[in-house]
Amino acid sequence: MKYSNQSQKGFHLKTILITIVLINFTINASAQLVFKSFEISSDVSGSGLGTNVCPSIAFSHNESTFSVGANFQRNKFNLSGIQLNYRYILCKSGNERIELFFSGNLTVHTSAHLSRRLVKIEQSYKSVQPLYNYGALCLKVIESYVGFGLKFNHTKKISTAFNTGFGGFGTIHKNYDRKMCREKSAPALQLRVALIYNFNNRD
Repeated sequence: MKYSNQSQKGFHLKTILITIVLINFTINASAQLVFKSFEISSDVSGSGLGTNVCPSIAFSHNESTFSVGANFQRNKFNLSGIQLNYRYILCKSGNERIELFFSGNLTVHTSAHLSRRLVKIEQSYKSVQPLYNYGALCLKVIESYVGFGLKFNHTKKISTAFNTGFGGFGTIHKNYDRKMCREKSAPALQLRVALIYNFNNRD
């Protein structure tokens, strides 16, 4: 069932607000950030774009960590845009091996393709009509999520982080086909995992 225009405008507004908050955090702390680590993350959400892979550099200050990197879609390893992530440590275990953190994510796709699974669904849905090459469709999409996660510090240099976020995505496309199964804008969940190499003893 398609969402109403009013609901879509609401999700666009929430996406914009989360974007502004993340950018504001980055600007306020930029003068004090210290280069701390290199991260490779993978995430998937309900946007219909499949799995993302993002190599990024991370900067930290006190309990906050910001990372920024290029976003690649695992499907054809397509460079689709950029990704910005934020972590804020809420608490740590006594030995500091486990951290509970608040997370924020912003992904700006400038040239994203639909996932293989969604391409098959769209083609099957319109099987009675002349087939459109959904695999070649290129979209501009903004995704933003906030949530919580756990970070495991295996050694002084190697860590992994797992988090889930709630937010949504908005497709910026004037001629977007409203008859597609995929929503143009909708709320969604995101699952993300990151492998972190720490250049300092603590992240």
